[in-house]
Amino acid sequence: MAGFTGFLKVLVSFGWLAVIAIGGWFGWNYLNEDKVRDELLVEQERTLQEQEKALEKKDLELAVKVTEIIGLEKGLREKEAEVEHLELSLSLLKVSKRTAQVAVLDRTGSAENGDLVTKLKFVEVDETGDPVGRSRTFEIEGDLLYVDAWVVKFDDALVQEGKDSLRSASLCVFRRMFGEHQEPAKGVTLDEPDQRPDVYGGSDGELGEFEKQIWSNFWELANDPAKAKELGIRAIHGEAPSMRLQKGKIYKLTLRAAGGLDFETMDTPAVMED
Repeated sequence: MAGFTGFLKVLVSFGWLAVIAIGGWFGWNYLNEDKVRDELLVEQERTLQEQEKALEKKDLELAVKVTEIIGLEKGLREKEAEVEHLELSLSLLKVSKRTAQVAVLDRTGSAENGDLVTKLKFVEVDETGDPVGRSRTFEIEGDLLYVDAWVVKFDDALVQEGKDSLRSASLCVFRRMFGEHQEPAKGVTLDEPDQRPDVYGGSDGELGEFEKQIWSNFWELANDPAKAKELGIRAIHGEAPSMRLQKGKIYKLTLRAAGGLDFETMDTPAVMED
C-alpha cells in the first residue's frame, strides 16, 4: 500500500511537470509569435518607407523631366520664331525697293466722246528687271491711271543702319489700279488683301506676328500711333500716285527704300513677257 502511494506521488509529480512543460511551451510560442509579428510589422514599415522614398524620388525625377520638356517646348517656339524672322529677313534682303512696270498696249475711243479706254499690262520686276509673278492685262476708263497702295515707312535710323532687314526699307501693298472715270472700289485688284505680297515671299509659310501687323492689320496699326512707334514705323498710310498715259510708253513704279512711290517714264522698253 505504501508503495502504491509513493507511485501515485511520483505520477502526480510527473503530471505537474508535464503541465508546467506544456504551459511553458505554449507561453514560449505565444511570446515568440508576438516577436515574429513585431518583426514582420517592422519589416513591413521599413518596406513602406522605402517605397515612399522611391515614389518621392520618382515624383522628383518626373517633375524635373516636366520642367525640361517645358523648357524644350519654349526653346522650340523661340527657335521657330527665329527661323520665321530669318526667312522673312532673307526674302526682304532681296527687295531693297519694290518696282513694277506698266506698259500701255492700246487706246480706244476718245476723251471728247467720254469713251476713252486704255489697255495696260502690269508686271512686278526684281532689281535685275526680271518679272516677279505673272503679268496682268486689263483696261481702265480714261488715260489717267491711279495706283492705290498701302505704304509703311520706317524710322530713318533703322533704314540707314540697315541692321534689321525687316525694317531697313519701306514696305508696300499694291492694292489696285483704276482710271480717272472709275470708282476706286471697282478697280483691278493687284496684291490680295491680308496676304503677303509675292515679292516678299507670297504664300510661303504662315504669317508671323510682325507680318500680321503689316499685311493683315494695316489700318488698325495706322490708327494706333503707339503701336506703330513700337514697331519702328514713322509713317503708315495709303498713297495713290497717278500718271497720264500715252500709247506705246512703259512706266516704272518704284517704292524707294526710305520713301514712298515714284512714277517715271522709261526711256527703253522693258521685257513684259508672261
